[in-house]
Amino acid sequence: MNFVSAQREELVELRRSLLVESSVELVGCIPMEETAEFFCGSDVFVVSSLSENGPQAGIEAMAAELPVIATPVGAMWERNEGKEEGLFVHVGAVPEIADLMVGTANNSALTSRLGTTARQEYLLRFHSNHREARLFGVYECLLSGRRPADRLGRQLAG
Repeated sequence: MNFVSAQREELVELRRSLLVESSVELVGCIPMEETAEFFCGSDVFVVSSLSENGPQAGIEAMAAELPVIATPVGAMWERNEGKEEGLFVHVGAVPEIADLMVGTANNSALTSRLGTTARQEYLLRFHSNHREARLFGVYECLLSGRRPADRLGRQLAG
């Protein structure tokens, strides 16, 4: 199991106290050019944030066809809108996060289904071709004096 976290010292101590030093690697910050390789070697992506604006890494995990376990904060919840490409847990629910991590690791059919759905959602909503077309549509609406129907358009229109 690999962890990327800003709270390295706490995790080092937790890993030692749980006697899992040989099976849990704390990798630290991953250079952008190595993220695709890192995701390819992963089974699940976990965002256990207490509060969050993004994260962009969540979109990258979806693009890499990884199932996502996340707290329902910020854009992770909005991106998934409660759909089947992710599993959501209450903020601070560490045992629940652990159970889902183990559950997805032990259920290849679930992992595959969630990953495939996450990838499809990424292609539909976040791939650059789709985003450009959507933004172009918003501009067309604004220039024609119509109010855009989607959330992005309403935000741009004020």
